[in-house]
Amino acid sequence: MSKNWRLQIPLDNKIKKSLEKKATEEGFSSSNDLVRLLIHKFLNGDFRLTLVPHASAVVDLETERRIYQSLKEIKQGDYDLIDFDKDSKALNKLYKD
Repeated sequence: MSKNWRLQIPLDNKIKKSLEKKATEEGFSSSNDLVRLLIHKFLNGDFRLTLVPHASAVVDLETERRIYQSLKEIKQGDYDLIDFDKDSKALNKLYKD
């Protein structure tokens, strides 16, 4: 005979009420049923949790490629330095590319 283990997660009452409301709106009988489903799916590999940086730090693949290429050129020493103090038109040169 196996005993059921109880997972207790302290939640603020406001969060608990919001979770219960959202779970029932989505068709679950309780927030516990929602959590059970998430755990089951996670253990079966049907659900993956990924943490990503804040959206402003996320770049598209093309931007990532350009950044990688720029870093590669810098490592190889294949780049031009622009001295904004000595060249008043330096900013304009950046926009020509």
